[in-house]
Amino acid sequence: MDQVSQLNEGELVDFRYPLEEQTNFLVKLGVTANGGVGASSDIVAFSYLCSHMGCPLQGRYNKEHKMLGPCLCHYSRFDLSKGGILILGQATRSLPQIVLETRGYYI
Repeated sequence: MDQVSQLNEGELVDFRYPLEEQTNFLVKLGVTANGGVGASSDIVAFSYLCSHMGCPLQGRYNKEHKMLGPCLCHYSRFDLSKGGILILGQATRSLPQIVLETRGYYI
């Protein structure tokens, strides 16, 4: 669990939950986001695996556009402020979003 106040806008925090073998990330977007938590509803978490064929998306975050991608396998891009919805590419599903909750000052 991390303190909300320690999160820097646009800086991804990796974590492994609920599956130990799957890496996910948490990010403070700086804009209100679907499913976001925190005072500004701008903190979200997603899987790093592309919903098309499970290709890894680590290192593919675009802070300016609040998106993840393009996927190196088939170029899918996902809008993190809109629940991980597909922007472009061959994926047919949104990026898997992880439900977050805050407890006081902590996630």
